[in-house]
Amino acid sequence: MQNELPPLTAYSEEQRQTAMTKYHVIAPYLRSEKTLAVITVDTGIAKRTLQYWIRDYEQFGLKGLIRKTRSDAGKIHLDPEIVVAIEQLILKYRRNSLTSIH
Repeated sequence: MQNELPPLTAYSEEQRQTAMTKYHVIAPYLRSEKTLAVITVDTGIAKRTLQYWIRDYEQFGLKGLIRKTRSDAGKIHLDPEIVVAIEQLILKYRRNSLTSIH
């Protein structure tokens, strides 16, 4: 099941450059010039990470090497009751820092 990714032009220049950097790391493996073990030693990047990059590149091309953003990025993952309790503590102990309340 392939997800349809937006065209490369939909991504920022920085995202495209990062994808190209990843490609340059895995390119010797794709051309059968180096093994993953050698690339791991040369770059310090975990072998499993390289395997993910190769899989994503083979499946989606350069678009596959662009880091995906989480759909829930920036959202608070707490139950509403906990949020209310925290707010009450903050209001009750206004003179204390957030660190001490924590």
